[in-house]
Amino acid sequence: MGKIELKAFAKINLSLDVVGRLDNGYHVIRSVMHAISLDDRVIVETGGAAGLYRNPSVKLAINADALNGQEGRSDTVFVPNDRQNTAWKAAMAMAEHFCPVAGGRIQIEIEKRIPVAAGLAGGSADAAAVILALAQLWDTGADLKSLMHIGAGVGADVPFCMAAIAANDGNAGFKSSPQACSAALAEGIGDHLTPLPSLAAAPAEGSIQSASPIGPGSDRLLSGSAGSIQSAFPTGSSGDSLLSGSEGRIQSASPTETKDDILLVKPAIAVSTARIYSLYDDFVHSGGDMRRPDTDTFVAALRRGGLDLNERAIHENMVNVLENITIKEYPVVNALIESIRRHVDSDHVLMSGSGPTVIAFFRGKRASSTFKDLRHDLELRLPIQCESHLVHLI
Repeated sequence: MGKIELKAFAKINLSLDVVGRLDNGYHVIRSVMHAISLDDRVIVETGGAAGLYRNPSVKLAINADALNGQEGRSDTVFVPNDRQNTAWKAAMAMAEHFCPVAGGRIQIEIEKRIPVAAGLAGGSADAAAVILALAQLWDTGADLKSLMHIGAGVGADVPFCMAAIAANDGNAGFKSSPQACSAALAEGIGDHLTPLPSLAAAPAEGSIQSASPIGPGSDRLLSGSAGSIQSAFPTGSSGDSLLSGSEGRIQSASPTETKDDILLVKPAIAVSTARIYSLYDDFVHSGGDMRRPDTDTFVAALRRGGLDLNERAIHENMVNVLENITIKEYPVVNALIESIRRHVDSDHVLMSGSGPTVIAFFRGKRASSTFKDLRHDLELRLPIQCESHLVHLI
């Protein structure tokens, strides 16, 4: 028996390109992902007789108090607490790999803080935490790379989330692993990772770091979907949160200044990743053209000088090819992006993942000074509630 608590960090996409489609329907991407300070808290406890057990009894509890208790909120949080949840799938995947006989018990408690169905990998992060916690509780002896292979079978973003937890939460037990990282170039379906230096601080002058890719390589695992998690709009964890009240208003807060503030704004809609990729396919097959990032140039610039938003190679390649698809399907996302660009003194604005979360960068600036203008504009332009978090890269 034992218990471990881990932080499950959200991720953002600094760039996202779709470069192909596999016969099984999954898309091949090239994306620079980075972990941020917004996190869920995941507690995993095991019990039963000594030994490891296949087909354990899994009890999953979701703490939604922080999500549903906000004044003026009209949305209802729903996160499945059964086998639909990626955390449950992660527990069963670990049991399948490491447990020789039937029996035992796994209890998982999740305090949700990462917005759901938001393009921030909240469900994948929870699954990642479960895998890392069980690896310790069961004393499997498996290294991080092996565990990431298991994670890839649960969801495409799970391996990166595991690497981020390993790099930033010492309780995970893998901080010294060569696969532990806060930033990575994700390829394949997102499960093949090449670690990058954390961009929370620029590397030392003249320092160019490199790493070997992580992942199955030619034997790359093609992970299944990351599970069905419906829309939810929780409170933030690191940094203060601005939560929408009635009639689309955003309630004010006094966030703490950081050297690399990032404002996340999520409209109260749920975006289907599968739907966005299907629309992307239709657009490409119809001969549509779109702006794409030069991923190799972007990665080289990041290694050379960190996230310098004044550098052309950085600024021009912070592009998400799914953004144009999502804003056509969900016009409110386009209105949100335009509002931020019009009234916020931000260095760069783009959508994360398949959306609908929009991220605005304030490198070296005090993002809180922009909230008043943003709040006023959203009240005028958006007939929908929004949720915002001030976070930073980790």
